[in-house]
Amino acid sequence: MNRIAKACALAFAVALAGCAQDAAKRQAADSTASAKPAPAGPGASSAPVSSTPPASIGADQTFWKDAQGRPVPDADNRKSSNGFGAWLLFTPDADWKERWEKPANGVASLNEANEVSRGKKLFALILVGNPALNEQQADVGCALELTRPDGQVVLRQSDLACLRGPVSGGARSLYMSAPVIAFEARPDEPAGTWTMRALVRDKLRGAQVLLRNQFILKQ
Repeated sequence: MNRIAKACALAFAVALAGCAQDAAKRQAADSTASAKPAPAGPGASSAPVSSTPPASIGADQTFWKDAQGRPVPDADNRKSSNGFGAWLLFTPDADWKERWEKPANGVASLNEANEVSRGKKLFALILVGNPALNEQQADVGCALELTRPDGQVVLRQSDLACLRGPVSGGARSLYMSAPVIAFEARPDEPAGTWTMRALVRDKLRGAQVLLRNQFILKQ
């Protein structure tokens, strides 16, 4: 799994945490891995979404399925392309790494939230599924952008390695990507809606998805 390290700390208290490239240590989530919706917060998902069987992607080429194995329509922050899937989610779980690496009852579960108070942290995670492999090696890249409520871009990173190197797991497995954004607002940061965009590209498959998610920084 990716190491937690504030590798690119920025003045406005956004840190790019986890630029480690040791993909060999990454763990695939169980086939029923899901993100739990937070009990409150505008924009939070209303139901868990998981990558469940069947093992084959199927003719619809949709990676995301519900608990009954039915295709889930694309959302701004969760999309499929040619069998490849990616999900940009925000979680308040400071222990997200432990939840992912040591899931309770074999199911990796994260709370999802779309608002944060000053003095609290919100973590942006990118999950990817069914990357194309070349001799069991994946090559998934991504570009990230974070915009303040006033439209100012405060973070822009391109050509990051999301998932690169040897991976294990089946077609329905989920993988945690390397870039992890930890957001903690300073007192002078503007309240309102912050927007994150992530372009996630499976280089071996020639597929990409543009993801967009938002959170509200409360007064």
